[in-house]
Amino acid sequence: MRIYRFLALSLVGLLLTLSQSLSPFRFSAIAQTTSSSPPPGLYYLYQGQPIPLEIRQDAIAVESQATERSGEPLYRSLRQQLQPDGATRGDGSTNPPGIEINQLNDTTALINLSSRAPQAEAVRRELQQNADNTVLPVLSRVDGQDTLVLPNEIIVSFDPSWSEAQVQAALEQQNLELIRPLRFTTRRYLVRSRSATGVEVLNVANQLNQVTGIQSATPNFLQTTTFDVGQPAKSLMLQREARPDTPILRSQALPKSLQTDLQTDMMPLLWNLNSTSMRQCQAAETLNRSCLNAPPNRANVSRTDVRSPEAWQQSRQGEGIVVAVIDSTIQWDHPNLANNLASITRPDRLPNENRGWDFAEDDPDTRVNQGELNLLKEALQDTFRLSDAELVQKYSATADRLGNKPECQRDNIADCIRSTLQLGISDNFHGTSVASVIAAQPFSIAGQSTGVVGVAPKAKILPIRVGTVSIAGPTLSDAAIIEAIGYAADRGADVINLSLGRASPNPELAARIAEVLDNSPRLIIVAAAGNCGDSSRADCTQPNRVAYPAGDPEVLAVGATTLSGTRASYSQYGERLDVVAPGGGDDLRVLTTGGTFDNRFWQGMGLPDRPWGNSYDARGAWVWQNGTSFASPAVAGVVALMLGEDPQNQLDRTQIVQLLKQTAQTRSLILTDAEQELYQRDRQTAGSIPSGLSATQYFFGAGLVDAEAAVKAVQSQVR
Repeated sequence: MRIYRFLALSLVGLLLTLSQSLSPFRFSAIAQTTSSSPPPGLYYLYQGQPIPLEIRQDAIAVESQATERSGEPLYRSLRQQLQPDGATRGDGSTNPPGIEINQLNDTTALINLSSRAPQAEAVRRELQQNADNTVLPVLSRVDGQDTLVLPNEIIVSFDPSWSEAQVQAALEQQNLELIRPLRFTTRRYLVRSRSATGVEVLNVANQLNQVTGIQSATPNFLQTTTFDVGQPAKSLMLQREARPDTPILRSQALPKSLQTDLQTDMMPLLWNLNSTSMRQCQAAETLNRSCLNAPPNRANVSRTDVRSPEAWQQSRQGEGIVVAVIDSTIQWDHPNLANNLASITRPDRLPNENRGWDFAEDDPDTRVNQGELNLLKEALQDTFRLSDAELVQKYSATADRLGNKPECQRDNIADCIRSTLQLGISDNFHGTSVASVIAAQPFSIAGQSTGVVGVAPKAKILPIRVGTVSIAGPTLSDAAIIEAIGYAADRGADVINLSLGRASPNPELAARIAEVLDNSPRLIIVAAAGNCGDSSRADCTQPNRVAYPAGDPEVLAVGATTLSGTRASYSQYGERLDVVAPGGGDDLRVLTTGGTFDNRFWQGMGLPDRPWGNSYDARGAWVWQNGTSFASPAVAGVVALMLGEDPQNQLDRTQIVQLLKQTAQTRSLILTDAEQELYQRDRQTAGSIPSGLSATQYFFGAGLVDAEAAVKAVQSQVR
């Protein structure tokens, strides 16, 4: 999630003057541009303001229907098509020289070009020789490095009072074709232009915003997302040995007064729940397995966790509460999650719906399908089986991109490629990791209780997938997220967690959030504040502005802290930040579930002999994660604990959020000298810091959430 500056672009020549008054069934047509008329500017609109974009020169996207006829994965057929003249076409297992092809969904692929690739125009011409292919623009926000693929799809919201006949008449008049209505919402549609192509689609969307009866129109971007924010650092010292039935730790994680049926050999590692052992070993400068087996008793070490065990003792542990996780792939059959899923029993279920819904693939299963598994499996096994030279050749665009990083210049570039691919593959299961922070439960292997535990272990997870699978990480569409939010509310979720976001606001998403919350006075939406809080990064131009949708005023925005109690260097901050929770940092990451526990990932090569990437074990059943993405579900879990203590629904959303903030604590948080200086500098910039907002509030919001205190506060209110 990145922040980009807003540039004032002229709208002259873009706004359509309506020459007549519009009756309910008469509309002014848009004068769409043609391919011979270049657009005057690249941007989309949010509340009338332009969000500037630029074309990526190192990437091309292609949409193709050939897969439906051939049955061959798109990325393989494109690899064959783009082989240079005279080269053997092969079986599609190898990228063409200088070209790296990542499949984004069943019909769309992203082609990254290295310095050794043919010119982009030559690649584009080659792609267009196949009648099945449509080349799509790849954009980035100005001053950014994100990837926004622009299909010919626009999300359009009409006046809710309009009839279907009025909407259809408007679409015809504006030369638009209906793709489909967006589900779980009213008068919101996905449409395409009948005449515009490429970046002209931006102009169509912008001009639609000027038409009476249309509330908003926004391109349905496909956004590739890499959630990871760095290497695992010291977490590596705590990885599990190869045998999955071998407990890592002997020590009891909790004092006897706090022990529950949630005991697991991993409990000492779950510092986000109870940091006592980790903090003691950290103070002794021996943050390793040996110390955790016999941690020193250092009474003056403060807690930097959310105090889950104390809250469990005096609460229902979230029982009866449903938390919707709107995210990438959620492997709900992971043994830590399988027993904690919400069941869909209502009569108006979608076809075969019983464990949430996949809005990326439009089916009832949020797990990877066989084709997606094959895609990830190939790349994952490449990192173990290919030689350094073979890896650099096959992933040449990745090699080019990484070659600019100092750590990759110092180290073997092939090792950087391996790490990048492994982390990207792990990112596809971001939703799996997020869900477990909320409501995982331990399970038994050979009589030993093992696995991670969530903040609210008796809450139920409603898995909702919005991210497609790619070896570079999941790809999200705005339409899928909008539908998912409406679905979660319709299916009775008490809490929605959104560990996703972008630098700039999306008008359709903001409007849908406002609608859902207006209709559900007890529903609470929790979202990650963003991972672009490091002002030293050139692409993080506004670290003191929370990302969206966390930046929407109705959403609870969550920043991240470290084991040491400092703000995680990546965590965005500022006026809109509400609270913070453990998200991991350079000292230690957060341990949660991974998605490559499935035996099919390892068929043909067997398990590695040691952990890899950010994995805790050789299979990748558990991973060390980092980011505000993992602080947000910790807060969602605390909210679930609070709501579980109010079964009669006596408190509304405003009261719950107020109690959460009032009970958050700052005593264990550390404000660095650099942050104090940054706060003083920002105060000199007009409008950056509201009057009365302290430095602590600027970087930590109301403070570190305290599950024990929050649960007690609810109990005192509902007695």
